Amino acid sequence: MNDDSKLLNKQANGLIKAPAKTWIHSDESLHEGISYKVKYIGCIGINESMKSLSFEIRTQVARESIRRVAESAKLLNLPRRAKKNDDNINRILSNTCLTQWSGMNVQLHINTQFLRITQLECNDVLFQHTMQNISFACGGDSDIQDFVAYVAKDDVNGRACYVFECTDNMANSVITTIGQAFELRFRKFLNSMPSMKNGTLKTEPTPVSTPTVKKTAENFNTPVSVNTPAYASKIVSATTTPSVKSAKIDEKLERMAWFHGLMTRENAEKLLVSDGDYLVRETNKAERQYVLSGRYKGECRHIFLVDPSGVVRTKDRVFDNICHLIQYHQDNNIPIISKENELLLEHPVCK
Repeated sequence: MNDDSKLLNKQANGLIKAPAKTWIHSDESLHEGISYKVKYIGCIGINESMKSLSFEIRTQVARESIRRVAESAKLLNLPRRAKKNDDNINRILSNTCLTQWSGMNVQLHINTQFLRITQLECNDVLFQHTMQNISFACGGDSDIQDFVAYVAKDDVNGRACYVFECTDNMANSVITTIGQAFELRFRKFLNSMPSMKNGTLKTEPTPVSTPTVKKTAENFNTPVSVNTPAYASKIVSATTTPSVKSAKIDEKLERMAWFHGLMTRENAEKLLVSDGDYLVRETNKAERQYVLSGRYKGECRHIFLVDPSGVVRTKDRVFDNICHLIQYHQDNNIPIISKENELLLEHPVCK
């Protein structure tokens, strides 16, 4: 394994932070905020949660959004390129682009709390998206390399991909700055939660109270899986908050007989009678978490299933979603291991 691969593996497992040389601003300046003068092109609706998509599909969605919005604004006229997953992309993207402010010169302000888009001429705020409501950011392909986009959710446009055109080769700097802002936000969370520093699952006694998102960016040419804290070129991955408050669970999870929705620890323990019994629930705290509750070796145990970057993972493996994690461990009779606990899944407790 080469040095780059080792570095990526360590980063993916939450063992190291991004090397300082990859960032272009001081931490202090990012807390205050960095501003770029860019051109707002428009946005396009996204019909599915980015969390439910693979990294490859997320990237294709973001880049196809850039193309469609720019073409709708008559800034691009590129030949259509047949790609795999075209049907999926068409289903995920809205048929309509919103380009009412297309071509407007704006200021894109980035700090560790939010991204704000302000009209330069009159200083009116067009959009402001908090970091926990931003799920992905990406630069364009080689033929649209001056464009950047991010996916965010708000009460006005719902979930949408916002597209900007940069000048003077600024696109890389914009994406890297967004990545650094999320890295700093996540680092702050780690400092307040020492038990999460090794990237493993956390047991339940102290619910996470600070919404965070983890995103990093390093190599400008090599996209890496968004489902792990990853280096990305022109790609910044974000899977939302450690509380998962802003993320909707997938419909498949809601249909699972062992998923009980909102339930307290005490009520869950009443249902766990024998070793191997388990269920998945949401905590009834203001900051919701998805928790695996089970009985093992005569004790009731509770494990958070989603890490601070919004990734479903165990100590040794990353999973597509909670259903994938449960099915994998039950089918293979493998205990789920966190830093402090382990659970063997044998008997689902149905609702």
